[in-house]
Amino acid sequence: MPQRHLKDPLFVARPDAARMLMNSFLIGGSHARAIYDARRMGKTTFLQQDLTTLAEENGFLVIYHSFYASEGEQVQSFLVEIASRAPASFTKRIFNWFKRKRSGLTVSAGIPSGVGASFAPFSSDAPEETQTQLLSELISALLKKHPKVLFILDEFQELAKGKPAIVRENAGFIRNLRTVLDTNKGSIKTVFAGSNEDLLKQLFQNHVLPFYGFAGSFELPRFNTDFAEEIGRRLMRQNARRITPDIVEFLCPVFVEKFERSPERARLFFQKIQESDLTCEEATAAVLAELPTTTNYDRMFEAFSGLQKAILKILATGTGKGIFGKTAKAQINAETQIVVTPSMLQNALKSLCGKSRIGNEVIISGEPTLASAPGGGYYFIDTRFGEWVKANSR
Repeated sequence: MPQRHLKDPLFVARPDAARMLMNSFLIGGSHARAIYDARRMGKTTFLQQDLTTLAEENGFLVIYHSFYASEGEQVQSFLVEIASRAPASFTKRIFNWFKRKRSGLTVSAGIPSGVGASFAPFSSDAPEETQTQLLSELISALLKKHPKVLFILDEFQELAKGKPAIVRENAGFIRNLRTVLDTNKGSIKTVFAGSNEDLLKQLFQNHVLPFYGFAGSFELPRFNTDFAEEIGRRLMRQNARRITPDIVEFLCPVFVEKFERSPERARLFFQKIQESDLTCEEATAAVLAELPTTTNYDRMFEAFSGLQKAILKILATGTGKGIFGKTAKAQINAETQIVVTPSMLQNALKSLCGKSRIGNEVIISGEPTLASAPGGGYYFIDTRFGEWVKANSR
């Protein structure tokens, strides 16, 4: 059954972007694209509505999967998703075979006919070759029923975040996935998406990682003032409380200048207006107070040591892997007016990473600021903070 998502009455389509992306698969020769965009900017809605609808019209089975799940469950949930879309007879035969081979796979008592596989996938200590063969067999079973498949893998960078043991476990799956997608790129097209631009880019631009050069980037255009106008018109047609042309006119420049073109912020603004007696200015302030902003980044930055500030500036304006290079060392020495030793640099980085804590914590006071990236280097956990540091580096 095709995946269906309830249509949001305030959904604003981006058909031109969807058509451009789909054409890169149909006539452009691409087999994989990567979309980098911050959270709450409408990326997932675009993938689930615009792109999914167009892909299904062109005969693709669309499998959308978000890796934004609990640590250790990202791979398992993905395999469950694939198995549920493949013919039940094939998946049952596959899992029974693995069970007989004692390959670390556990299977539930039954696989409901017409529903697909219902199982607990391989245990975390299963051999990597077992995982490789399982993924390959599942994809083969899927393609027997659906010759054209579009994978939309959202928040893909989550596989490279978290506790070191989880990252190492996911690394085998990433290698296996790269092999399977490359082998079947004539039948399978893939869109990788993520909200942590630094880390997602490293997965495709770091030459030591499996997905190096695998997917070309696709820039999803941001909404402009026409989005705020369209939402306002729809609400007025619905006779929404207190929504008038003056309110909509007020929002348009605010949407671009203060709300950073975020659809969620525009929606929240209209919600505040409808559900209270706030003025436009008060509703704007309420939205900015409720959602993450950059207003406290200056105070956060000042709380770091001089060495930590220098490191953050280099990472924001350059590459995290070059932090130990001669150029970076000279820049740090000039900024701090001291000769920084390797141990001093390591300790500062360790502190910025929250000592032994490596993961996907959102940046708040006292929480980790950086995390280690796959293949070496570091990235900002809060990409908005990284952008702020870059904009304010002199």
